[in-house]
Amino acid sequence: MRTLVADGTANQLLDYLASDGDGERWTYFADLGEWGLFYNLLGEARFVSRLARNLADRRLAERRRTGRGMQLRLTPAGITLAGERARCADDAAGELDWSAVVVVE
Repeated sequence: MRTLVADGTANQLLDYLASDGDGERWTYFADLGEWGLFYNLLGEARFVSRLARNLADRRLAERRRTGRGMQLRLTPAGITLAGERARCADDAAGELDWSAVVVVE
């Protein structure tokens, strides 16, 4: 079960990194701190590092160490997967029957 949670959350990180169309740019782990606050509900240590390792193990991202800290960037396979996930989300949103949505004020 823990692996599924890590995979799902790592996929959210994948989507985030690809969302600006610049997923192959190196991003410092430290720059993902605010993003991690939304997903690290249990306050786990090295949370972003664990997600980065998950993506790297699946060959969806690369990691490297620099003098300023660890960095992450998406591989072409990661960018492709993020694009597929975005298209699926758009398709699902297009299939919603908005007339059946009840607005509560």
